[in-house]
Amino acid sequence: MSSSASPPTNIVFKHKNRVGLGLPILIQILMIGVFAIPLSLPLLTWKLIPENPMVLILWPISIFPWTLLYLLARFISRYGLIVYANGDTTLIFPFKQITLKREQLASIVVEKNYVAATKSYMSWIRFADAQGHVLASLSLTAIPATVMSHYIDALRQTHPDLSIKL
Repeated sequence: MSSSASPPTNIVFKHKNRVGLGLPILIQILMIGVFAIPLSLPLLTWKLIPENPMVLILWPISIFPWTLLYLLARFISRYGLIVYANGDTTLIFPFKQITLKREQLASIVVEKNYVAATKSYMSWIRFADAQGHVLASLSLTAIPATVMSHYIDALRQTHPDLSIKL
């Protein structure tokens, strides 16, 4: 039996989004190419340094578009889900992970919120304890629908008393 301090090791289900921008590969290649254009700035301006050393200030700025692209890809692709054999589950977000113990998690509910700006509904999965307090929330757009159904099946299998309302 594992201690409560160490994470469980028997993984029943695991999914992590592939690194990408959520667009077709051809468009992603085009974006990488366009965002790489400012990287040519040091090559175009290195001869100007003796006359005007302030040009060096622009060189780090030329990396900004790729930094932005990296952060965007990380926000899109870092999401993941893990279900352990003991009923625990881990939600992976872009910059943090939340592990919900079997004893904590009592219900999973899908909540739809109307977004007036887009005139559409946004669906969220809410993970709640026995008192109804929300422990974590996950947007349904972060994980593909087929993966989410496999995740829910794995949770039902390892945590049969879990209330799931989809």
